[in-house]
Amino acid sequence: RYFLIVPGMQQDLICIGGFTAMLLALRNRKPVLLLIGAAMATLARQTPLLILPGLLVWALVDRQSKTTLTTDGRRDSMFPATLAAIATILAIYCITLKMAVAHSRTSEYSKHMFGLFMHPYPPKEFWLHVARCLLPVTFPGIAIFLLVKHSEAKDRALWGPLLLGTLLMGLGVWSQPVLGGPYVTGQSAGRLAISALPF
Repeated sequence: RYFLIVPGMQQDLICIGGFTAMLLALRNRKPVLLLIGAAMATLARQTPLLILPGLLVWALVDRQSKTTLTTDGRRDSMFPATLAAIATILAIYCITLKMAVAHSRTSEYSKHMFGLFMHPYPPKEFWLHVARCLLPVTFPGIAIFLLVKHSEAKDRALWGPLLLGTLLMGLGVWSQPVLGGPYVTGQSAGRLAISALPF
């Protein structure tokens, strides 16, 4: 509801939709949906750059996981599709960055990524900023944890080996408003942090 009623925030909704599509694709082993989700998320925001380490870990773990074996003994690997998704994210980012730079001032993307280290902050202000970033994901995170805890054993077994990559992707998205710092992220902390919820 928030993303629909606040002008200019629709791109956040599209990005979250792209992340959700990517997770569904990884969960259900749908390469085409993975690429569509990656393209959607990256066209909407630059945030997908932050999921690349987690996505790579997911691919590497999945490649070795016994859960990728099919009934006839073949390995149902999502590794090529995951590498293609990483390439898609990087390609779209580079293309859109080049197009934007040609019609705008110097990019301030580095401030949004590393603003936390560019300004001195009083400890109280820093921890208040972290709390603002944590609040939107705390209660939904607890609810999701409880759902997973009480889910079927076979579902937990499937996600178990891949949980590290999934958590790293979520942590990457959540880290963006934290790394931006109180002065750069400002009142957008909650809005940006909530983008990590699909993970």
